[in-house]
Amino acid sequence: MADWRVAGYGVNASSSQLLSPSGRPVPAAEVERLSAPFDAAVDTMTNGAWASLIFNGYRLQDATCRILDPEKRAPLTRIEILAFEGQVDDSRGFTALEALVVALKNADAGQPPSAAVLARMAELEARGEKLPENLRRALFDRTLNAGALRGQAEGAYYGDAARVGRLARL
Repeated sequence: MADWRVAGYGVNASSSQLLSPSGRPVPAAEVERLSAPFDAAVDTMTNGAWASLIFNGYRLQDATCRILDPEKRAPLTRIEILAFEGQVDDSRGFTALEALVVALKNADAGQPPSAAVLARMAELEARGEKLPENLRRALFDRTLNAGALRGQAEGAYYGDAARVGRLARL
C-alpha cells in the first residue's frame, strides 16, 4: 500500500476501499490496471521522470518494454511510475525553493526582493519549476521584504529538504 500513498492515493478507513488523490473511490478495474507492470510501448510518463529513472539506474527491458528496478530486478508497476513522477515534480519545486533561498541570502533584509531575484524566479517558473504558492504570491506581489521572504523560504526549504531526504548545502 505504500506505493499508493506516495502517489497520493488513500484508504477509506470504514470500508478499506482505495481512494484516488481527489478522494473518490477507485474502481477495482483501475486498481488492477495500476497494479500491472508499466508497459513503455503503451503507457507514457513525463520526460523528467524518464530521465530521472535512467540516471537512477533503472533500465528498459527491450524484449518486454518493461522498466526494471535495479535493486529488485522486477518491472515497475504503473502506480510506481505515478509515484516516481510525483517525486520528480516535488524535486522541481524544491529546486525553485533552493534558488530563492540562495538568491535572498545576501539581500538587504529591509528592502523588497531585487529585480534580479524576480527575474531569476520568473525564469525558473517558465521552465516549470514552481515555488509554493504562498511564496510565489509574496515574491511577485512584493508583499514582504527580503528578510521576511527569506525566513519563510528557508522554513519551507529546510522542511522540504527533510521531506525529500536531502541535506541543505548553503
